[in-house]
Amino acid sequence: MRDTDVFGVLLGLTSDWTVSSVDLDDRVFAIRLSVQYVGSARCPICKQICKIHDHCAERSWRHLDTMQYTTHVVCRVPRVDCPDHGVKQVSIPWAGPKSRFTEMFECLAIRMLQLIKCQYRTATLLKLSPGQVHDIMDRAVNRGLSRRVLDEIPHLSIDEKSFQRGQDYGTVLCDVLNKRVLDMTRGRKEEAAEQAMECLPHPELVKTITMDMWVAFKNAAETKLSQADIIHDRFHIAAMLGEAVDDTRRAEVRKSPELEKTRHLAQEPGEPY
Repeated sequence: MRDTDVFGVLLGLTSDWTVSSVDLDDRVFAIRLSVQYVGSARCPICKQICKIHDHCAERSWRHLDTMQYTTHVVCRVPRVDCPDHGVKQVSIPWAGPKSRFTEMFECLAIRMLQLIKCQYRTATLLKLSPGQVHDIMDRAVNRGLSRRVLDEIPHLSIDEKSFQRGQDYGTVLCDVLNKRVLDMTRGRKEEAAEQAMECLPHPELVKTITMDMWVAFKNAAETKLSQADIIHDRFHIAAMLGEAVDDTRRAEVRKSPELEKTRHLAQEPGEPY
């Protein structure tokens, strides 16, 4: 099998496309895959066969590395002249619109970003800029949102998230059962919480909403989800219980000084609480 055929299979090209040449540059450790369109030109909207109008300027897409060599797909994508939709660019199978990375490369970047949880470090490993990693992440989020189906969501949770070194906050609304983020708005005031709840298609079907004891969240839930039961999360309840126990212990020590420094004494086996 020729090298052009091998890379055509690795790219997942359909019969309408072919790798015309493979160029290797040892000086910069790079591989250039030139791809040509050889099929019947079809309108990307209605899929009917049309005549080729012209070809776009040569473009390059970053692909998965081949061994230690950075790999780029290069192509002059044709444009068709559709009688119904006018001049349109042919759809390419290896990348999404307005992206300069192949779908395989973007999948790798998203997986690394999920593991590393830092755009700068992910960019360093992939030899990209943090801005490019952010654009890949943004496109992935938009693809996920376009496929998301919001129906009945009985149980919600709402919380705040700090960013920019704790100087700013965002309000995060989540679906508890499906473990997914529904919406995020800037700020943690009542208006931000109400704005996040507006994404719900059926707010009247919400049964419970879990939150901390922030008054703004409570007020927003009572306004937008009046029928839902408000549940305070166990972390804050446990923290309040611990503080109450500490206050009681301090009060007992003040009444009975002999109890001082007995907090961490080991209990003898069989000794009652």
